[in-house]
Amino acid sequence: MENLFPAFVAVLAGLIFLYRARASSTTTPKTIPSPPPPAGAADTVSKESDFPPDWLTSNQIFELERRAIFSKTWIPLTHRTQFPSPGSYHTYNLASIPILLIKGKDHTIRAFHNVCRHRAYAVATRESGTSTVLGCRYHGWSYNANGQLIRAPHFDGVQGFERGENGLFEVGVRVGEEGVVWVNLGNCDDWKDENVLLRGAGGKLEGVFNWKAALRTGYIQDCLGLEDILVSGSFMQTLLGYFQPKAESTHLFPNMFIFTIPSLSCWLSLSFIPASERAASVQYDLYGAVNMKDETAQAALATIEGKVKNTISKLETEYQLCLDSTGCVKIPLNQKYTNFHSYPTSILPGLDLEFSDTQKQILSLLKAHAKLEKSHGAEIYPARREPRMNVKYQQAEQLCQELDCGDASSNKSLAW
Repeated sequence: MENLFPAFVAVLAGLIFLYRARASSTTTPKTIPSPPPPAGAADTVSKESDFPPDWLTSNQIFELERRAIFSKTWIPLTHRTQFPSPGSYHTYNLASIPILLIKGKDHTIRAFHNVCRHRAYAVATRESGTSTVLGCRYHGWSYNANGQLIRAPHFDGVQGFERGENGLFEVGVRVGEEGVVWVNLGNCDDWKDENVLLRGAGGKLEGVFNWKAALRTGYIQDCLGLEDILVSGSFMQTLLGYFQPKAESTHLFPNMFIFTIPSLSCWLSLSFIPASERAASVQYDLYGAVNMKDETAQAALATIEGKVKNTISKLETEYQLCLDSTGCVKIPLNQKYTNFHSYPTSILPGLDLEFSDTQKQILSLLKAHAKLEKSHGAEIYPARREPRMNVKYQQAEQLCQELDCGDASSNKSLAW
């Protein structure tokens, strides 16, 4: 019987190899369908690429992305398990637009512009915390978890000043059935909803690369190598672990990826949040319905976090290779870019722009918004909110300005 054991192991190993080889040839990343591109954006045959060579480095393109995408598109930002109790809040810098998400006493998650209605200072200065009342430290205006103004020194009692008209500017927010929290800074009427889990680990990293460079499901999945993560156990458990389903992925347009990790019975979310045309924040969170606090799971979590950091490092290195010593894209701007492959150091060939539905959808949205702005003769900012003004408000504002000028030392401490 003992002589048969090596043969049994060899046969089993062969079956595992064939199974994994077959699975790798049939598994393809999934993408959640996103809204169709605007009418009139039909593809046209052209020898020249629609994508400019500075697609990943242009500040002008980034500013257009802020107006055309991040100011009026539903953006997946986080998961509802990040808000365990009333007052739980998180702040985000979404394409340089400060956002505050907070859970109210009614257990509803709401989103607001993270700026005080008085002087536009940040209401919440930490990345996360718990408080049902948030106060601006400049002049003491305070708001509850519903965004309502509850305290306004020097303004209370001023005729014509209404607290109800000076709450935080609200942002559209929806929580999908799977728990993903989406926000929309512009039009919130086009929402379409596409088991509560426990958050096991997570964090945020800063990267020096353009956010669009990360929108490659296969590339990110290969960099992460999540299929190599196996929970340690007995020899037979490890051997049988190779028969686990292959890791799958889903892309939530425009900036979030979700990856399954079968060996841990959990999934990983990655959000690439642009800060500028050459910088992005990467939010990574691990969710699962199993106990993630035992030593085995913690070891796997540490491995996953290391893989995420390594992926960010690869993106940064790749992005830097497409820039010259002055920080400009290496492709000559005065030369036609009909063949990106003639520039081996450029990141653009690896993006497969002409064959990427995600990149083409981004370009389509930018073109549609640019066309709208051209017809209006001015830039359009869907996320912008203007305060209501009246004579009494101006008088109270003048009072605050006089207080600022009259007590410079106090002003320094308030400005933090």
